[in-house]
Amino acid sequence: MKKIYSFFIATLFTSVLVAQSPQQFSYQAVIRSATNEIIKNKSVGMKISILQGSENGKAVYTETHKPTANENGLVSVAIGGGVVVSGIFESIEWSKGPYFIKSETDTKGGTNYELTITSQLLSVPFALYAGNGVSTEGAQGQVLTYCEGKSVWTKGGVCPARVASFDCQVDQIQINGTLMNGILAYNKESKIDGKITFTLKYSGGNQGSYETQTLNSIGVLGLNAKLMAGKIMDGNGSLIFEITGTPQTSGTATFPISMFGQSCSVNIIVNDLPTNIAASSMIYDIDGNQYKTVKIGSQQWMAQNLKTTKYNDGTLIDYSTNPTFKPGWGTTDTIGYWYYINDDASKNNLYGKLYDGYVINQKVISNKNVCPSGWHVPTESDWTTLIDYLGGASYAGCLLKESGTISWSSPNIATNTSLFTALPGGWLESHGSYYDGAGFWSASVPSVLLISNGSSITSTYTYSFPKTVAASVRCIKD
Repeated sequence: MKKIYSFFIATLFTSVLVAQSPQQFSYQAVIRSATNEIIKNKSVGMKISILQGSENGKAVYTETHKPTANENGLVSVAIGGGVVVSGIFESIEWSKGPYFIKSETDTKGGTNYELTITSQLLSVPFALYAGNGVSTEGAQGQVLTYCEGKSVWTKGGVCPARVASFDCQVDQIQINGTLMNGILAYNKESKIDGKITFTLKYSGGNQGSYETQTLNSIGVLGLNAKLMAGKIMDGNGSLIFEITGTPQTSGTATFPISMFGQSCSVNIIVNDLPTNIAASSMIYDIDGNQYKTVKIGSQQWMAQNLKTTKYNDGTLIDYSTNPTFKPGWGTTDTIGYWYYINDDASKNNLYGKLYDGYVINQKVISNKNVCPSGWHVPTESDWTTLIDYLGGASYAGCLLKESGTISWSSPNIATNTSLFTALPGGWLESHGSYYDGAGFWSASVPSVLLISNGSSITSTYTYSFPKTVAASVRCIKD
């Protein structure tokens, strides 16, 4: 079986096939007249020459063909299989290129060649190159390609990516996200599937292609930076690396970069975990329920969900088993209701109760406070202070959630470094649907802080819910 090699030359349409000896090029071209009209269903005369060195170089091989153009004006000829005029095709020393293909055409089918196109032969397959007995460092399937004036063995005839320089100065590296010791790299604001990324600028790109590459961090171990397969821009451009993994310490994670003919190092800071965290004294609500508390930075929080059935002035909060429409909803004097999680009283001790937004809003309307005396439902500002202290919205959830899989879905990457011990008490919609995760009211009703029950999600989110929704309450000291 013959193997035929085809090449893309100038504006001609061609393809690349695998071949055996006798080795040939499959050369395809759309034939047009001098007035640019496509020549259809007609025999044409062609003379093909292989030129060495330049477009005006010596013809080391010449042959003629008489193909027929199809309905689209396309002709196909096998270079190396025509009527030989001069030279021996199998004896061409492809290592002594560059080579050019000169195509001359007579649209009337004779030998009066009036149309000429000359284009550089940019690549030569390994089998064709080695077929004339010449020693080669290439391998079967590779292509000898002329890249930047040099012959290089490539995959598919595509020149390897090259750049003149990288800009690895600290102020030029764009980092999207923050890394924290012991926490899986994740950035909820990222547009690349939650990945933390850094962008490296380069100059002097050659439009070459490259395959996916992965770098391992040094200094701070445990991180990888992946550059997905792509193509270098012509001139200036940038590369986006995706960071994955979990840093094993705080400090500087260094990614040594050696690619595209250049090298440098990218340094990224890994932040340490918050240290000003400690368990604190117990407190009690009006019902006598006892709660652990924890100091986190400058704040002191309850470390358990609220369970009370009364405001701290002794006024009862109505209990309901059904969060459908209640009398008085929508009026300013509505007292509000509490619920068991999934209407299951056995969950009260661990998860506490769910309170609708009207319970929280009574602090504004009638100065009734659901939290113990000296404590209050946190404002949005209180939540923001907490989240920022724990490394920001992308990481705080990991430090707030209870570790392990007793309460949270498996696998759970949370560390509970904050001792806050957030639990998936969920929240209850007014139409009766219960949602998994953790939802905590802020005093700025209808704002609720949410933590997803996803296995690898460490983010926190602030949503606006109607007062008819019921969620958990964590109190903060005045």
